Amino acid sequence: VVHIPRKKLFKFKLKSCKESRVDFLRNAADETSITYSLNIGQESNSATSLSKQIDDMLVVMAKEKTPSILSCSDYKNFWVVFNNNGTFSFGEGMDLSNPLLVFDDANPLPTNAITLSSGKTNEFEFSKSSGTITG
Repeated sequence: VVHIPRKKLFKFKLKSCKESRVDFLRNAADETSITYSLNIGQESNSATSLSKQIDDMLVVMAKEKTPSILSCSDYKNFWVVFNNNGTFSFGEGMDLSNPLLVFDDANPLPTNAITLSSGKTNEFEFSKSSGTITG
């Protein structure tokens, strides 16, 4: 679990053959308090989606085609920018100006922590440059 400030930039590297998730949590002490879930490489590594917790169900709010976004053999760089006003951006690489998926939630849920999950053979690395951003 990673605690997060109000405006967030979260960078990570991922080496994975299967779908991996970034879950946004209301409460850092409760990994079941998911507010949003970013699913990277779903549908046989061809799509990425952002889901929102609505009435105890995760409902897909945004989905984009992202063919071959994951790699079994190499780490790939990813980033997420979001804030408690409900704005989410997700991208690959180091360029924050070219997101693969964007979502603006008119009724945002509070988010105070992040968890990462994938299969047993998948690996995440966190970037030390993650943190608060301005603007």
